[in-house]
Amino acid sequence: MRSIVNRLGQGWTGVLFLALALSFSSGCEEAPDVAPAANATPRQLRLVKNGTQMVSPISGKTITKTSTTPAAVWDGKLYMFCCAVDRDKFKEDPREHSKGVLPPNAAIIEAKEQ
Repeated sequence: MRSIVNRLGQGWTGVLFLALALSFSSGCEEAPDVAPAANATPRQLRLVKNGTQMVSPISGKTITKTSTTPAAVWDGKLYMFCCAVDRDKFKEDPREHSKGVLPPNAAIIEAKEQ
């Protein structure tokens, strides 16, 4: 605490130091509660018609949806991938990997399931 008081006497440098010290001491902002991504159930996967073409959000490859297409559900949307490795990578950081995903991938499934 004494070093903070000493720094305050050094003009703008002291003010800047104090502002930085206060910003670090206030703690981290909590992320909003969003459930983690999960593997899609067969019922959820059936909501998108087999033969539908889309782009895998991780690899960028064009895929054709089949009954065994790897898929994940996150934030009320169904995401499909070219392989299980890409699905698992998506599940590690779905918020980042879901940016810019175009339909028919990221099909909204909440309303369709009811």
